[in-house]
Amino acid sequence: MLVLRRQLRAFCSGLFSDGKAIIVTLAGVGSFVSGLVALVPGVVIH
Repeated sequence: MLVLRRQLRAFCSGLFSDGKAIIVTLAGVGSFVSGLVALVPGVVIH
């Protein structure tokens, strides 16, 4: 479990290292969620 936490921390620190990386990460997450909602009916939260 400790190794997994370290790997996750290292991964996330790279994603949120500066302003440009934060914007790119959030855009990627938004695109993924948008695609998921478009492809899977019933995922939309009312």
